[in-house]
Amino acid sequence: MNRALSSLLRVVIKKNIKTWEECLPHVVFAYNRVVHSTTQHSPFEIVHGFNPLTPLDLLSLPNTYVLKHKDDRAKVEYVRKIH
Repeated sequence: MNRALSSLLRVVIKKNIKTWEECLPHVVFAYNRVVHSTTQHSPFEIVHGFNPLTPLDLLSLPNTYVLKHKDDRAKVEYVRKIH
């Protein structure tokens, strides 16, 4: 994990030395979206039940949107299955 984060930060900071703080949310999003070889899931998917394609997917969803897990029990079972 540390090696992946340091490599990612090194690449981003090298090109944005003066504005690196503004890039951190993008680095965090990119890291949390990558599927890990051990779990076969991304950290975001393990916590929230889906893997967003872009940061726009994290904006407030309209009321008509149907989530994968409608109730808490289904989400708990899904996360338990992943773990």
